[in-house]
Amino acid sequence: MAVSQDSTAELSGGVASERRLSVYEYDFLKSYIYAVHAGRHTNRQLAIDRCIAHSSLSHRPQRASVIDVGSASFPLIGDGVLEASISWVGGFYEVTVAKETVYEGQRTHTAYCLGLTKESSSAKQLLEYLLQESVANSFYKNQVLRISWNPLAERTLIVKPVNIVGQPLSTIILQDDVRDEVEFMILTIIGYPVLRRSLRCLFEGAAGTGKTMCVRAIIEACKGFGTFLLVEGTVDMVDLFRFRFALRALRGLPGRSGSHLRQTATTSPIGNVWESSSR
Repeated sequence: MAVSQDSTAELSGGVASERRLSVYEYDFLKSYIYAVHAGRHTNRQLAIDRCIAHSSLSHRPQRASVIDVGSASFPLIGDGVLEASISWVGGFYEVTVAKETVYEGQRTHTAYCLGLTKESSSAKQLLEYLLQESVANSFYKNQVLRISWNPLAERTLIVKPVNIVGQPLSTIILQDDVRDEVEFMILTIIGYPVLRRSLRCLFEGAAGTGKTMCVRAIIEACKGFGTFLLVEGTVDMVDLFRFRFALRALRGLPGRSGSHLRQTATTSPIGNVWESSSR
């Protein structure tokens, strides 16, 4: 995954800007532009007059290929290239989000923005705004995500939204101090917009002591208030941290890790990100 980089150049009639994307930012950006164009999501600062897709830059344009990933507003776009004509803050821009094959088969993911009029001098700012909005409104927002690893695929992490049903915490037999800590964690997640503080909590114990039941209870109580990552099996930790970084890269928040069965609360542009895994 390439680290996001950008460059801006003055051109006649406007300004052009280019930004390297991670594979996750690439998916989020295509999804967001399509959703605004199709009327699935409202952003009164943007007017997207044209949105077309290609399987690659050398193929003819077509309507975007939409893949349902569990979000009512934001689908995954299967095409390799998305192009859009966007009006923003008095300017008119052409934006291209593309996957390209470069030297020795390596692939890069890039966003290009070109101002088409003399008033369109904020190409870099538009890309930054689109990226911020696309992460904040990604199709992973407030979902429970099961993460597994496929080292042979382009996206080595397989991310799949799942429905986890947990029982109320009040029905689980726990020691009083453990119950108090879990209840406090739930209140912290739900109240994060006001508290602006996060917690870290490690569940450890023998089989049958209620670790998984507590995790499910937390998820059930906090649905709609955070994004949960359920790490399954053996996962490349570098790829996992890249994915987590993509979810909160725009805020510059640090990554955190743990082991055993864990719940790690971290803040993110898409809400609280909670992570659970077992080893």
